[in-house]
Amino acid sequence: MANPNLTTGSVWRLHHGDQEIAQLTVTGADMPWTHAEVETLPGFEEFRSLFSEQERAADEED
Repeated sequence: MANPNLTTGSVWRLHHGDQEIAQLTVTGADMPWTHAEVETLPGFEEFRSLFSEQERAADEED
């Protein structure tokens, strides 16, 4: 059975405590990766460097 959370158009919501700081709209999946467009919301800037470092590591297969 396919995972409905991986369906194109599904929206994932990223929270820090009670605050929603980003929405990720799924654009595709290529296991084990899920691809999404990210809409940042107030509160996200505090975490931007973590996501940038993760992206760098994935790109470099680190």
